[in-house]
Parts: sequence; structure tokens; C-alpha cells
Amino acid sequence: MRQKHVVKTISEVILPKKWHNNKEGLAALINLYNAGKKCQTLILTFEKSIYISFNIFVFLKLCVDRLAIYFNTEILYYTGDKNSKFTEPRIFNNINILFPLTQNYGEKMKYNFWNNYSYNDETLFKSDLENALKQYDEEYLQSYLRLNISELFINACNHSGYIENLGEYGIYFGISITDKKTRFVMANNGNFFSKELIEKLNMSYPNEYDYIKKCLEYVFSTKTESNGGLGLHIINQLAKNCYAKLLIVSGKGLFCNIYSNDTILDSRYINVNEQSEDLDSALPGNVVYIEVENDYLTIENIKKDEEEDYLSQILIKGGD
Repeated sequence: MRQKHVVKTISEVILPKKWHNNKEGLAALINLYNAGKKCQTLILTFEKSIYISFNIFVFLKLCVDRLAIYFNTEILYYTGDKNSKFTEPRIFNNINILFPLTQNYGEKMKYNFWNNYSYNDETLFKSDLENALKQYDEEYLQSYLRLNISELFINACNHSGYIENLGEYGIYFGISITDKKTRFVMANNGNFFSKELIEKLNMSYPNEYDYIKKCLEYVFSTKTESNGGLGLHIINQLAKNCYAKLLIVSGKGLFCNIYSNDTILDSRYINVNEQSEDLDSALPGNVVYIEVENDYLTIENIKKDEEEDYLSQILIKGGD
């Protein structure tokens, strides 16, 4: 008979309201790191804070992989609803899906970068992105990735909750390039996909991940005054054309498509394995993650897109 797991150690860390780029914040991160290494369960107490910053999760992931994270009962719901509080501690065990770039895959690292950004850091983000794209020789490939990743950053800015004290650094971007694969992730503290679709478009679906699937449709947008934009559709097309893994988490919804090709039947045939589910507890924000083998990240695969002409015009004009 399997013995029931018993949590032996519990630590609590109090994080100040403003802890970025100051001595108080540095001390809080050091305490967080040390506590995470020593315990199996970590309780996060936020001092009058209504947001959960993603660099907290970065440090948690760097501490341990199997860390049970509890958010105390006094944390306000991150969307800014001051009348809504957690009635009981919330647990989120799926820390691995947050920051896969920190995992050791046994591959030779060629380039690794991650940083947190505010909503006014578009210039800084583009500079960081350009440095990362220098790892690729083909200019067309650079332009294609620039278009896709920049679109993610714009979405992260536009669809975040504009509430007081949301945090200086509400957006996270990371990219990892090894000898075998390229991985990049974009995350923010914004509204859930389901919240956006319910409030703006009055849409209702049985599962949280169904809202994510809707956002992947061509030119779908929550902007009712326009015809929509590129959105997440081009991210899904990138994953599809390059036989990649696409993982999107928003609140309780987890959507995952793993694309592959069957060269025995037809090299143009694309197989998709969808692994979607609703999580037990909501992630306080949104994460988009792409993992692609470098051998498939080619101009030939990119140009086989059924909307190649449309994307090519954007790339030629230099739009992002």
C-alpha cells in the first residue's frame, strides 16, 4: 500500500508591495530563494499587493521543481476585484509549465535570455529580441520570428488588467536556443482569456481551455471596433508549420498542441496531438510557450503557410 505523502516543512515569505530594484526587494528575493530550497510547501504572503509578479515564479522554479505553492487567504483576486477574495488557500503545483526555460534538457546551450518588462518597455523589449534573433543567419527567418514574438508582446500589453499597482514588471519574456531546439515563452499578469471573451463578446464555453482555442482562430479579436488582427493565430501557424509544441495557459485553462509530420505517408501531412485540460487552480495570468526543433525551424517550412502571401507582405513592408 502506498504511503500517504506528508508535508514535513512549511515556510512563509512576506513580499513587500514594491520590491523591484531596491534593497527591500532584493532581501525579499533572497528570503524567497532560501525558503524555497528548504521546504516542500511555500506560503506566499503579499503585503497589500493585488498582483503576482512572474519573476516570483522564476525564482521559485530556480529553487525546486516540486514545490507546492500556496497563496494566503488575504490575497485579493488579481484582476482587481476588491470584493473578491480567496476563501481558502490556493495551490498551484504546475510550476513546470510556467518557466520551461529553466529546466535542464541535457542539450548544449547556445543562447539563453529572460527578462521582465513593464508596459512602457517596448523599445527595451525590441532591443533584447534583436539580440536574440542574431543567433539566426537567415534574414527572412529573423523577420518571421520578430513578427510572431512582437505580436505576443503587444497582446500581453493590450490584454493585461489595467489596475492600480499591477506591478512595474507585468510581462515576462524568455528565449532559449540549444544545439537541438529553440524555446521561447511570453507571460503576463493580464486578464484570463475566458474573462475577456465573456465580458467583451458574451461568449460561453464549457471548458476554460475552449476560450484559448477560440483565440487561435484566424483574425479573431476581442476588439469589436475592428476586424481583428494577427493575434495568436500566427503563433499557432508557426507551431503547425514547424512541427512544434504550443502550450498556452490562461487561468484554469491549459491548451497544448503538439504538431508532427508523417514522412512515410506524405511529408506535407501534419499530425496534431491536442493535450488540453482545465487545471484545479487558476494560474494568475497567461503563458504562451513554443518549443521547436531547430531542424524544422526553416524558411521552407515557414513559407508553406497557406497564408504565405499575407505574411510575406507584412515582412516585406517591415511591419511588426
